[in-house]
Amino acid sequence: MIKVLSYFLNRDFSPLSWVEMGARFYLGYIMLINAPVGITIPLEDLGLPEHAYLFIKTLWDTGYLMHLAKGIELVAGIAFVTNLFVPLSLILLAPVMVNIFCIGFTILPGAWKHSLPLVLITLFLAYRNRAAYHLLFVPVRTGQTTNDQTRSCDSNIQSTFKTA
Repeated sequence: MIKVLSYFLNRDFSPLSWVEMGARFYLGYIMLINAPVGITIPLEDLGLPEHAYLFIKTLWDTGYLMHLAKGIELVAGIAFVTNLFVPLSLILLAPVMVNIFCIGFTILPGAWKHSLPLVLITLFLAYRNRAAYHLLFVPVRTGQTTNDQTRSCDSNIQSTFKTA
């Protein structure tokens, strides 16, 4: 039973890992709860101002944009709660979170206060998983094969963790 729990929980039990686990669960819960909004709850029942209602209705009427965003929220929420593919989920969720914040800042003034904690939690989780993103920021040199680049990155990652 402990092995199963340690798989879903973080492996080290430092206070910061507990904060990370709580942030992951909270963000996953919010994403899971909000994913069906607009599908199961009609937009008219949300009490939005007229201009915000028309904007969000237009996004739903595109036929794919809000469906894609809600699908990403659902998949990311499941990934955060189960602690599977968290770095990939953070990459997929980043544009959604930026748009949630920007819509809350521009179209629904005052709603940014509700989205700012979600953006900060996303940034915190991205920082905690920063080692997974190392290969994304390594420039490819001309004439260098992918295997050479991977070996170089692996040695850089190992030296980073040895010094920490």
